[in-house]
Amino acid sequence: MGLVTLKTYETYLDAHLIKVKLESEGIRCFLQDENMVTLFPTNNNLFGGIKLQVDSSNYEKAEAVILQIEST
Repeated sequence: MGLVTLKTYETYLDAHLIKVKLESEGIRCFLQDENMVTLFPTNNNLFGGIKLQVDSSNYEKAEAVILQIEST
């Protein structure tokens, strides 16, 4: 089991909103490249955005939560 990228975001606010929701559902998650994108927003494409990562065993559950959020 390892970390997999579930989704990428352009801003830390969008990434944190989803991160908080996933954690409230009991899913541990991490944001990769958050500091670099926040410090150098013009280089967002260079870093590939802020990556929301979850453990591979929680991928499907996390994906379902995100789909539920995006459909409302």
